[in-house]
Amino acid sequence: MLIAVFAFAAFPQCFAAESKEQEAQPSDITEKSAKECFDSFARLPINKRLEQNNPDMFEPTFLRIHKDLYSSYDKKCLYGWGSLHDYTREFLGENVGGLFSGNDPSPFCVAFRVTNDAIATAGHCPVSPGATAMRLYGHPGDPITVGDKIVVPQGDAQALPDLGDYALYRLRGKVNPSRWTPATFTRSIADHQAILIVAPSRISPRAIADDDVEKWLEEVRFSRMPSNQISLPGDVQPLVPNGLPRTDCLFHQSPTLFGMSGAPIVAITVKPGAEPIFHVIGIHLRNGFKHDDPRKKGCGAHYPYNVGIRIPAGVMAALQSGTLGIGPN
Repeated sequence: MLIAVFAFAAFPQCFAAESKEQEAQPSDITEKSAKECFDSFARLPINKRLEQNNPDMFEPTFLRIHKDLYSSYDKKCLYGWGSLHDYTREFLGENVGGLFSGNDPSPFCVAFRVTNDAIATAGHCPVSPGATAMRLYGHPGDPITVGDKIVVPQGDAQALPDLGDYALYRLRGKVNPSRWTPATFTRSIADHQAILIVAPSRISPRAIADDDVEKWLEEVRFSRMPSNQISLPGDVQPLVPNGLPRTDCLFHQSPTLFGMSGAPIVAITVKPGAEPIFHVIGIHLRNGFKHDDPRKKGCGAHYPYNVGIRIPAGVMAALQSGTLGIGPN
């Protein structure tokens, strides 16, 4: 079984300032439930900066040894796919899914469709064209083969740590039409914008059980913490240097765990009496505070924030011009 070794991302500060936009999901986080969540997190076999205490901590055997601790954290801090509102599942179901290698029962990363037959994910995810399959949240039993890589000109940003850490691939075969249009994506982001990240968790009870791939959707998790919001470079310490890296870096404290790289960062806008409006604003990449991570030369190391990037400018230009293949397969 392939285990993608991606570190834990930062645990959210439950009582961070409220976002400027209301959350799409009703918050049932009380002081008591937040304390229970913090306590369950504190018992996990990881240190303050969420670095591994054991070199085998991401291996199945290690996770199974500590499955009770991980299950407690999962139960007290996270919610499953079925807990999302119908309109949220409808928004995500046809466009977001897990990436699978061979017969592995759990995804190693997340990807999302930017057109009918093109997907985006984190560049460090080990995709093998022709061998990797994508399974959409809305069609968990239907693998779609991931094909050739798509090259989109990105200029100077492509060579920079983090900002170049994305990849586009073509899907092979016929799939249902995408629910998203170019208008779904935006690079315009408000400071403290409310966000939602929905992705499979490798520490969920089903993932640790290493069960049948047909049950993989049971791994999908999201958080309702009030700190699920975007912080821009000016909010973090140490400050991100001025220039190209600074403008495209996104920071958040949503509890994203290893294996969630490549997930879309979804901005939520809610108006009274109406369903929320969703926009995809970025790609989740990594935790943001491992000081020995070579990628800190990009968006940096900023405990306790996690790191994502805006939808790359080159991708946005290709979407708006239609060169990524908008329309039926």
